[in-house]
Amino acid sequence: MNESLDFPYFKGQKITKLENGKPLPLILHFSNGGLVIECPWRLKKDGRITVGQTDFQTAGTAGEYLDKLNTLLAGQEIHSICWWKEAEILRVTTENQAVLDIFHNSASFEGWELFGDNDFSFISLPGGEVENIS
Repeated sequence: MNESLDFPYFKGQKITKLENGKPLPLILHFSNGGLVIECPWRLKKDGRITVGQTDFQTAGTAGEYLDKLNTLLAGQEIHSICWWKEAEILRVTTENQAVLDIFHNSASFEGWELFGDNDFSFISLPGGEVENIS
């Protein structure tokens, strides 16, 4: 059985803005927090991957895929954020049923940080271990 950890603090918050660094990170700003992603991720809609980190590494399509990402996520309400321990996936679902999966793949670098304006921080450390700071 796959253990999971939910983050109800983020439920109902809006994704207010997206930023894409060169080449990293992808940053999602929330109403009261955010998510910084420096590892592989994919956005699924209707059971299909619509955009992923690799799409941003292709110079000719980065802008096109950032537009898709903004269309699907910007202004959307967060339905849930969940950490799937066994699969080591952080999953964000939105009101329009988009699913953002984030999965760490480095022994040497941090993967992502989920943070709230309430001094909460949940970080994927080098090697994939997570740290919860409240």
